[in-house]
Amino acid sequence: MLGGVITFFLLKGVKLPYPLAALIAVLMVVLIGFAMHLSILYPLRKASILILIMATLGASIFLSSTSGLLFGTLPKTLPPFSSEGPLQLGKSPFPLRVSGSCYPPLYY
Repeated sequence: MLGGVITFFLLKGVKLPYPLAALIAVLMVVLIGFAMHLSILYPLRKASILILIMATLGASIFLSSTSGLLFGTLPKTLPPFSSEGPLQLGKSPFPLRVSGSCYPPLYY
């Protein structure tokens, strides 16, 4: 969810090309995940599994709510990644178009 929202923001707000926006979004999500690991999970490495699950759920709710506040809660649709036909590997076609929406759910 976070990668899609960041990609959408970089495409529409900053006006970056799609491949660059996707790459930056992946790198940002990796950095956010690493920061979450260092700040939340690593200090709790000796805690019970229930505490780890609760901390992870809390971080997930925090990230979803924060992205909803920053980017809005309306559905956002990414444009197609490629305008060409499907990629053919042998006899199997793999469509390159990504359809769907990326929006952060808000938890109350």
